[in-house]
This record gives sequence, structure tokens and C-alpha cells, in this order.
Amino acid sequence: MYGQCVPHHYQGSLAQNEAFLKKGFGEKVSERNPLVFDPSLGDRITHKAEYSSGEGKWGSQAEIIVYGLPQVQNDDITAAFISVASGSSPDEDFNLLVAGWHVSPKLYGDTDTHFFTYWTADENRKTGCFNLLCEGFVTYNASRYPGIRIWPLSKYNGKQYAVPVAIHQDERSGDWLLYVQGIILGHWPKTLFTSLSNGADEINWGGNVNFDKNKKSPPMGQRPLPDEGFGKRRHSRVVQFVDQHGQPYDPNPDEVGPIVDRDDCYAVGDFSRSETTGFTFYFGGPGGCSG
Repeated sequence: MYGQCVPHHYQGSLAQNEAFLKKGFGEKVSERNPLVFDPSLGDRITHKAEYSSGEGKWGSQAEIIVYGLPQVQNDDITAAFISVASGSSPDEDFNLLVAGWHVSPKLYGDTDTHFFTYWTADENRKTGCFNLLCEGFVTYNASRYPGIRIWPLSKYNGKQYAVPVAIHQDERSGDWLLYVQGIILGHWPKTLFTSLSNGADEINWGGNVNFDKNKKSPPMGQRPLPDEGFGKRRHSRVVQFVDQHGQPYDPNPDEVGPIVDRDDCYAVGDFSRSETTGFTFYFGGPGGCSG
């Protein structure tokens, strides 16, 4: 059901990162992280290039092409992900779950590409964290867990590696399950949430960046804007929703719309379907935006 390779795509592997195990694994954090999803944290800015849909109450799955971005600076973050959300932002009932890959030197102490998760039950006010840095996500697998390094990585105009990710709500328990490469990594308990306990009302696929307002924005994906063919574009996504039984189905493209807030630095390609790749789109850009 999950983790099937799309033609011309190759699954990336998740490699255990001992450094992360020794640094903050399971640690409770008391302050909000300068995370990708909250531009209001201090003097920081977020830009995004993604598609969004109001369909998909039970969740979504996608194959995320993984890249390395070693040029990302210490307090910057660049990410590619799928997310499920519910509630009215900026009200306190805004709930969010995110899974994908990111580069976050401040979080890991390196510029490697890491698999990550994030959750919040109140739009980052008092709840939420990356990976296992606070209570919330329940992990099932001792060798695969949020925060580990991803390899191998895709190359521009070369072989592309994808990590299939799925987030969906279990019909019986109401918990939100996380699958990577067809393997269940764990779940977020229903009891963590308010609005998400009754299903999602927004699904997003794409990328975003977070950076200090006095600096230029980091790249998203493999730098160039998404205007070339497969093997050169930033991220290729095979996008589906998941029903209450965990079965995938295609989105209605008329109900899917782009969100790009700095089209001089980032972009999304057409949300289109082919017989070999299903629904796919491309996103990313070189960054370099000021403010």
C-alpha cells in the first residue's frame, strides 16, 4: 500500500544518526523552536512554495524527492514535507502534523538531510516540537525514527531518490499514523489534539524555508527554479489522499491550489497527472530573498 516506487524514482534509505541519539533525544524542551512553520517567532521569516487542498479528511501520502543542501547556514531551515491540519488559524485550536525531510544545522549540529516530524495542537503557542524532543509522537521502530539522516541523496540532472511518506488517521483509534517506505514508524495519539481528533480539513504538499530577517533566504530543493524536466527539477511528488481504511485515492485537481509567497525566489510547477507517475508537481528555488 505504501512505499511503492514510481517508475524512474528510487527510494532513499534512512540511516541511523548516532550523533542525534546522543544530543537531545527525548529531551523535553520548554521554549518554542525557531521552526519552519511559524514566521512570528522572533525576527524570523518564512517563505513557502506548496500546493494545498481542503480534501483528504483522513490524510495523505506522497513520494518526496530528497536532496542535500550543505550550504544552509546555522540558524536557517529548509524543508520538504506533507502536512495535515485542522482548525482556524490563528485560533488556538489550529492543529498541525508534518513529516518530510529538512536541513536544520542548529537542530542537529550538521548540514545533513534528516527525516523529521513536527506537531502542534495550538499553533505553536504552548505545544509542539520536532521529532522526539518532547512528548507526543509514539515511535514503534528502534532503528527508524524521526530525526535520522537520509541517504542516498538525489543529484541535479541525475538519479532521483524518493522517500514515500504517509500520514493518516486510524478509523478505530482516531490516532494519526506515520508510515515511511511502507513501514509504520509510530503515531500521534488522538488525545494530543482538539480539531485534528475529528479529521483534517487541510492538506499541504511542498516546501518552505525559515531564516533570520537580516539575512537572505536559503535555497529550497536543488536551487534552480522548477522549469526543467524530470531529473533536473527540484522535487517530484506522487500525491494521493488516504481514505478511512488506509487506501490511497487521487485528489481532484480542481480542488488543489498553489501557495507561493515569493515567486522571485521560489516556485511551483503544474499539478498534473500522468499514467506513470500519478499526480506530480515540482517546487523549489535558489532562495536569496531579503526580508
